[in-house]
Parts: sequence; C-alpha cells; structure tokens
Amino acid sequence: MTGDEITNEEQESIDKFRARVQEILLPIHHDDFYLRKWLIARKFDLDKAEAMLRKHMKFMRVNGLDKIDENYTPLEATDYFHMKMLGYDCEGSVVRIIHIGASDVQGLVLSTTKMDCFRAATHYLMCDSRTQKRERANDIICHKQVYIFDLNGLSWRAVLQRTVAERAFSLLKNYEDNHPESLKAVYVINAPSFFSFIYNWLKTVLPESILLKVHILTQENCREALTEKIDPSILPVSVGGDMIDGTGDPNCPTLYKKPLDATVPETLYLYNQERVLDKDPLAKRTEVDIGCAFRLETEITQPNSVLQWDFHTNNYDISLALNYKKDHSSEFSVLMPPHRVESHKFPESGNLTCHETGIYELVFDNAYSWFTRKDLVYKIRVVTPDEIKRKQDENRHKRNCVVRDSCCNLVRSSAASPFRGSICLLHCPLRLHLCSSRDVASVPFRSECGPIPRTPHQRVPSSHDLPPARVTILPASWTSTVKVFLQPE
Repeated sequence: MTGDEITNEEQESIDKFRARVQEILLPIHHDDFYLRKWLIARKFDLDKAEAMLRKHMKFMRVNGLDKIDENYTPLEATDYFHMKMLGYDCEGSVVRIIHIGASDVQGLVLSTTKMDCFRAATHYLMCDSRTQKRERANDIICHKQVYIFDLNGLSWRAVLQRTVAERAFSLLKNYEDNHPESLKAVYVINAPSFFSFIYNWLKTVLPESILLKVHILTQENCREALTEKIDPSILPVSVGGDMIDGTGDPNCPTLYKKPLDATVPETLYLYNQERVLDKDPLAKRTEVDIGCAFRLETEITQPNSVLQWDFHTNNYDISLALNYKKDHSSEFSVLMPPHRVESHKFPESGNLTCHETGIYELVFDNAYSWFTRKDLVYKIRVVTPDEIKRKQDENRHKRNCVVRDSCCNLVRSSAASPFRGSICLLHCPLRLHLCSSRDVASVPFRSECGPIPRTPHQRVPSSHDLPPARVTILPASWTSTVKVFLQPE
C-alpha cells in the first residue's frame, strides 16, 4: 500500500532520470520515491532536476554529510534544543514536535556553528527516513514529515538577534535545497503576538511550495486541525492532544533531554573555546598576507579515508575552498568553491570522505582583503579506513554496554508490581527477555521511554524512535527475582 502512488507517466520520467544520474546514486537512493521528489521539485524538468541532485550530492560529500552515520557525534549543546519524534500520522508521515519557545535559541546559536546545525538536521532526517522505511506505519509507504512548532515562551529579544535570524535562514535554505518534497506540513502553535512580523519575513525568503504547507493554529482550533490526521494520544495536551507525562504537566517536559526553558551553559559557547587550537601541539600557525592565499596539499593514499580540518583566525574572517586532482601532473578541479568563513568568531571544522586517492588542496584565501593580514591556526588530519572501522567497533561496544547497564538498572521487583517506572533502550538493535522460573506471557513492543505494562498482553506506548524489541511481562502479583538477558539482533 502506498500513500502517494506513482503514475505511469511519472514512472517513465523516473526511469529516464535514474539513467542520467546512475553513477552518483548510492544503493539507498535507487528508490523511485527518492528520485521522484527531485523531479517534483523541478516540475519534472530532467535537466534542472539532474543539476539539483548533483549539487546536493556534492554538498553532502564535501561536508561529510553523506557519511553522517559513521562520523556524527551530537554536541552537548544540542540537548537544549527541545525536539522529539512523537510517532506517525494516519498517512505514515513522521510527526515531530519542536518546542522552540522553551529552547534557548540564542545560546544554541552561540554554541554551534552553521555546519553543526546542518549535521544535526541531516542526522535527524536520515534517522526518520530509516525508521519510516523499517516500520511502514499502517503499511503505508511514505517519505514525508510533519513538524509541530510550539512557540509558547518565544521572546521578541531572541527573534531580533541577527545571528539567530541568519541561522534560521541558512537552515531553511539548506532544507529547501537538499531535502525537496520531504515536508508534508508545518503547524505553528501558541504563536506570540509578534509572530506576524516573523511570518511576513518568511514570506520573502521561502518558496510558495513551502509556505502553502505552513498552518498557523490558535488554541481554539489546534486540536481539531491536528487530530484530523494525528492520533491525539501521541500529542501533548498543550498542543491539543491527550498526552500528559508522569509529572502531570500538559507540555510533557519529560519528552525532552533537558528541562524546558533550560539555558545553554556559557562554558559551551564557542567564543569560550576558540583558543583550543592554540594549546594543541599538532596545530600549526601561519600568516596569510594581503591579497594572497595559503594552499595546503594533502595526499590521500587509501580510498575512503577521511580528511579532517580545524582552524581559526584572529580578528578577521577568511575564505575557504577545497580542490582535488588525481596526481601531480593533473589540474585541480573544484570540490568546494571559495566561501568566506567567520572563523574569527568561532572555530571552524570540517571533513571529507575521500572516495578516490589523489591530492586534496585546502585553500585559505585572503585575496579579497586590501588592508589586513590574517593570522591562521590550523590542524589537518587524515583518518584511514582501518581507524574508522576500529572507532566504529569501539562505539558499538560502548553502546551495547550502556544498553545492558541501563536495562539492568531499570528492572524492579516489588509486591505491588515488579515493573514500576520505565525502561529506556538506547540506539542499539537488540532483543530483550525478562525471565522467571514460572510460565510467562509474552508481548511485542517498541522500546523507548514509556511505562512498562503491569498486566500481560498490554501494548507499550511507542514513540517509534528505536528498533523493535521483545519483552516478556510478568503478572503484576509476582515478587520473584527477574533475570535480564540481552540478545543482539
């Protein structure tokens, strides 16, 4: 069953499009629905759709976003961005709530770079996409997302910050350019009186295709609008649903990693960390003269190695570019065009998965400056495929240990009920069995933070964030000791 059928005419265009871009597609990209969204974004103009997809692939590769599963480590500051996947609507679209009004948006901007935000957004989108494919809610094939923005508590002061506005614009532009036709709907709830100013600005920068999907809701009509296609049991009461967490708070603050209205500690602000490279023994320093460029060549001898760079400048920005050539007799081709980086405000970092051997050149360009030399501190590192695999194995082992310890700590035994509280399994595929010496009842459930049922055959509430698991539930009257066994799938 599909929520969005492909017509015969569309299929013909998809087949032609696939033939054009075959050499750049990864195995996960051969899906007809994936290819169709690029065609829809360019009104089925094959030339424009091909140019858009190739630009996207290059952007993802140059910025290390194509390997986000392998190299992404969430920054501590992102825990203060209150976002949670709630489940699916009746058509199979992912539903996420973003309580931006209770998030310290100014602190988040000061503690993350623009690329940090791109990486986090890409990570969440890829996780949602994989979960959609794996679970196929109601057996519906769907590739879209629904976002609920709760603006309750949003301050005018935060909106007026130029850096906040610039970051918001860059994220919206990135979403439009690299994730076309992924958005199903945006619902804005609890908007303050000054939101009309924000919305009028958005109208000047967003395409009509996105604006048509934005719905401004009031407290009076939000329940009717949202529950038309979304089960109210997965929506907090504060946005028109029925869900209240254990604290009784209609905002369901326990959905999020940090308390609502928590501020990002100033110790995480980037300007408090910008001299980290000065203390790094592997970092080097140079001066880029007026009207000149500093070129740094690195030879990659093993395919799929990762080229990493970190740098900052003192007092002024600098332009960065990345080039590639097969060998010393070849000419450089541009991988990443020159663009000015505010490395004097925040330290900059990046990485590139080098699928081909050859010479990669980072260019720190000061040609646009007529009066100012730039002091540059930088560090370059090449991570080989063997090092990457070893790191992945270490991380996998750590996750398994954390899951095991978390499960053991959360199992309870008491006269009233052996399972008071909740269980939280981290991002690790596993199968969980709780066993005793007597016969037990078995029920399937999806493991995430949620109350464990007190009686057999009761379905555990799901937020659909994690892979399937199996749990054996003991009757509530039992007081026997429980043993925990973890079996990786």
